[in-house]
Amino acid sequence: GCMRRCREGWRLGPVFAREPRAAEKILKHLACKTAGEPAMLELPEPNQEAVRLAFRLGMFPAGVRRRFYKGGPPAFPLEQIYGYTTLDIG
Repeated sequence: GCMRRCREGWRLGPVFAREPRAAEKILKHLACKTAGEPAMLELPEPNQEAVRLAFRLGMFPAGVRRRFYKGGPPAFPLEQIYGYTTLDIG
């Protein structure tokens, strides 16, 4: 797991884990370092375990982003991705 400061609060991600309990530990550890400031996480919607985990941690959807691929999406292990590296790092 990784996090970085942004204009308002923190961006969490990327977050990779082989199992949901490990992802939860990682996200809780990152969240405790935000000192109560806002935190944002972008996750792959097909990973419903990641979505449920975000809700359990008190997060809520605040917008929609979609990724588009030409020729089909790459083969990612979505079940192990709990937070994307966001496209707006800069």
